[in-house]
Formats: sequence, structure tokens, C-alpha cells
Amino acid sequence: MVSIGICGLRGSGKTAFATLLGYVSFKHGNKVYTNYKTKFSEVINPVDFMKFNYELNNCTIILDEIYAYLDSYISGNRGEREFSYYFNQARKRNVNFIYTSQLLSSVNSRITRITEYVFTSEAIYNKKGEIDRFVYQRWVESMPIGNPIVIPFRKMMPILNMYDTYEIVYPSNRLEKYDVSVDDLKSLFESSKTKRAFVSIVRKRYPFLIIQDAEAIYDLLRIGNYEAIKLLIS
Repeated sequence: MVSIGICGLRGSGKTAFATLLGYVSFKHGNKVYTNYKTKFSEVINPVDFMKFNYELNNCTIILDEIYAYLDSYISGNRGEREFSYYFNQARKRNVNFIYTSQLLSSVNSRITRITEYVFTSEAIYNKKGEIDRFVYQRWVESMPIGNPIVIPFRKMMPILNMYDTYEIVYPSNRLEKYDVSVDDLKSLFESSKTKRAFVSIVRKRYPFLIIQDAEAIYDLLRIGNYEAIKLLIS
């Protein structure tokens, strides 16, 4: 059994990496459960995970954007304790547990303490503003360990085609609908003198965007990668 946490901004390839690991497990004969649709897994949410935990053996569970589900389904100290308990019990049943989050600090400390492998994900762009490769670095106690795993975009394409990359995992009762357009963001970018000013304005106008999203949008606007921005705000 192994527990893996993958952290990174939207579009950085963290879900792709989690899906790749899940697919490898599937090819080794394990049942795979995910909270998003793939071509090889069965969809399950954290509530079902806790309910049927004792029936899950020799399988892999992947929770994408785990912090959103923790907030929505099991908010409160009791719920978090229960979830971490079931997470720990899964370790005893040969269950691989993989989760993604934009920030590791967003994940309850009871879970991060028993996470064996933590990776950060980063998408590297070429001069055309297209993703060239994904880089995954393992960390231990705030220190990078070993050489990063580098996967060219073209080699990741078969994995990206196994799920809907535009499917964003958010609890519907936690996120209001906002109309965000690339043109509006471009206008704010052009009128902002600094990245800090841009982030501040965007966060006030679109409060559902976290700081890391706003910073990523600024960087993408700077290189003119509008397609990646559409992915972030969709």
C-alpha cells in the first residue's frame, strides 16, 4: 500500500499524474476508484469511501482536489477525524491512496502526516505558449528529494485522453457561478502595473479564484497563453 499526495496549480498536470499512477495500478489488476470519470475507474465519492471502506481491498483510490471534498462532505473536527481514520484503515487493506490538491496546506494535517510520498507538479511551456512537458518533484520536509520525473506532453497525451481535462471537481454548494472572460482578464492585466496589483483586483472581482490561480493567470497573460487561461476559469 502506498499513499501519495500531488500538489500544483490547475493545469500543472497533477490530475494527469494521479491518473497515470491509477492506470498503472489498473494494469496490474487492481480495481481503481476515482471521484472523476476515467475510462478505467469506477466513480466514488468520499462518503462512499468511508461507508464501504471495510469492503475495499487490493485497490487504488484517487481523490482529485481533495480539499474541496473535505470542506463539503466532512467539514468539522469530527468529520476530519473520521476521514483520517478511514484513510489510515485503508493502509491496512492494501489500498493505494492518491490525492491531489492545489496546496498541501489545504489538506488536513492528519492526512498529510501519513502521506508517504508528496510530489509537486509543474507544466513547462515552450516559446509558443504550449505545454512542452510536465515535471514532478518529490519533497520530504520541505526539501526536494532526488531527480524530478519529467514527462513530455506528447507522452502524457494517452493519459489525458482517458479523462475529461475540463471536468473541475468542486462541490456545487460551495461555488457560485461567476462570468469570467479572457477579455476581462486581459483588460485588468493591461491596467495593472504589477503582478501584485493584478492579483488584488482579480481576487476582489472574482472571490472564488484563489491567489495561486490569479498569479497563474497573470503569468499566462504575460506570455499570451489564452487557451490555458480558459482551462483555469472554465
